[in-house]
Amino acid sequence: MNTIWNWLRGAFAAVGAGLGYFLGGCDGFLYALIAFVAIDYVTGVMCAIVDKKLSSSVGFKGIFRKVLIFVMVGIGHTLDEHLPAALAAAEKQADAFGEAFAKAHLNDKLHYFVGAGTLYGATYSYAMCYWEEMHWMRTKSIHAAEFFHGMLEIVDRDTAVTVFVGEDSQRELGQRVARFLPKVCDNFTVIDTRSFDLPGIPDAYRGDLCHLVMHAVTNRIDAHLEALSGHDMKLRRYYRQMEY
Repeated sequence: MNTIWNWLRGAFAAVGAGLGYFLGGCDGFLYALIAFVAIDYVTGVMCAIVDKKLSSSVGFKGIFRKVLIFVMVGIGHTLDEHLPAALAAAEKQADAFGEAFAKAHLNDKLHYFVGAGTLYGATYSYAMCYWEEMHWMRTKSIHAAEFFHGMLEIVDRDTAVTVFVGEDSQRELGQRVARFLPKVCDNFTVIDTRSFDLPGIPDAYRGDLCHLVMHAVTNRIDAHLEALSGHDMKLRRYYRQMEY
């Protein structure tokens, strides 16, 4: 009997330790979440009894939803533990590339940025908010799915094009553009977030986080562009300088 009891105590301790590690330990916020989840479930059962709609299948669905709440907490804790250091490492890894890219494109008359999926927002904002607004460099952003509906006809050997390739379900769209460009262009760059390590981050999350990796890379490009050009990225000619 003592052996069984000791085994059960060890099993509960192991499960508790595993959950504590996954959820980031037991603090006041976690206790509050557990209390709210329990109250929500109990009051739901009470209402079902009063309305005479008590159902075991509905109850199990409710339990599964509550479990998913704690799964999301665990995922958040994993990201909190590893993501800042992983992004810092990616930025360090990208520094030499950022310097070379900045030197190569400092004097571009026009630069095209192409992206899709999770990275299209990064493509759009980087072209407009960073190169145009902060560096005063002319750019155009285009969705990779639209590249073959017009833009391909104005690309020649000297056209500056950068393709952002992510790791989500639309990765193939960026890769398609990347495969085409060598046939017609000598001045293109492909930045693939898969090339950068993210220690501690499961591969399943990378598709949703690739815009953060790309931001780490472009941070280094921006830093070197600013140093090479001598143009302060905080300087504005018109934005909040005059009425419009």
